[in-house]
Order: sequence, then structure tokens, then C-alpha cells
Amino acid sequence: MRLRWHLVLLVLITLAPLPSFFAFMVYERGTAYRAGVERELLRATRAVGAALDDYFDATIRNLQDLATSEHLDLGRLPDSEDETRRAEDLAITHQQSRWLARVYVIMGKLRGRQGDENGFVFFEQAIELCRGGEPARRLEADVYREYARFRTTMGDRHEARAYLERARELLEPFGDEVARERIDQDLRQLDVWLLTDGAPSAPNR
Repeated sequence: MRLRWHLVLLVLITLAPLPSFFAFMVYERGTAYRAGVERELLRATRAVGAALDDYFDATIRNLQDLATSEHLDLGRLPDSEDETRRAEDLAITHQQSRWLARVYVIMGKLRGRQGDENGFVFFEQAIELCRGGEPARRLEADVYREYARFRTTMGDRHEARAYLERARELLEPFGDEVARERIDQDLRQLDVWLLTDGAPSAPNR
């Protein structure tokens, strides 16, 4: 009898680690599965982000070309505004403030092409979105330059000059000499217009 109990005890001692071992294996498999799911989610998120960037890049380019075209058909403005509104909604939904700022700049430029002074609202919204870090400051400089062009078109040359000077100031930390030279050219052109009281058209790019 004693031998039997010794055998039973030996078997129990031998089997005792198995539940812990199986629990450990289940935990490890679960951890590996979760890590795999997280990697797939991250990959999918990056793919969606890249697709959104591609969409906004293409949309901004198309709308930018339309807003600056010398042969803009004013009859197409309602269609272009519908497209900018769709881009605005998507940027808001996905919390893409950088793209939203660019959309607002285009909305303001389109208003300028219509001679609508209320377009300033969109530039102000774009500036507000830009106030949040170094990359945004670079974008803010671009917004101020476009705002200056809008004010020039509206005939507000003195205000346009102030915006160009602000754009130049924002560019100082970036050392972008090409962009600063463009602004300097705009400033020189504005000075000529202020001296000669020339026609209120925007500086050339």
C-alpha cells in the first residue's frame, strides 16, 4: 500500500508543473497574437494615412492650379468650391489641420478671383490652424504670402506689405533663401505700386 502511495505521489509531483506550463504557452501565444494584430493595425493605419496624403496632395494641386489659372472659367467656380468643401470635410474628419489650412487658403484665393472681400475669413482660419509648432510656422509663412496676394488684389497694398513682412519674419529660422527672395520680389513690386499707384493686381509668383 505504501508503495502505491509513493507511486501516486511521484506521478502528482511529475504532473504538477504541467498546468503552469500550459498556462504559460497559452499566454505566450496570446501575446504573440496580440502583437501580430497590433502590427497589422499599425500597417493599415499607415496605409490609410498615406492614401489620405496622396488624395490631399492631388486635390490641393488641382485646386491650386484652378485658383491661379489665368484662364479660369468663372462658371466653374461653384464646382471648384464644392470640391474644396469636400476636401475641408475630409480634413476635419481626419483631424488633418495642415491640409485644412491649405484648403482654406485655396478657398480664400477663389474668393479673391471673384472679387469677394469676405475671402479674408479663410486666410484668418488658415493662420489660426498654423499656430502650433515649427512645421506649422513654415506653412504659416506661405499662408501670409498668399494672404498678401489676396489683399493686393483687393487693393489693400499697405496691409499686403505687412503680411509679406510677417511671412519673411517667419521664414528666418528656416534659412529658405529662395522663398525669402520671392517675398523680397513681392515687396519690391508692392513698393513700386505704392509709389506709382498702379493697378491692384497680385505680384507674380
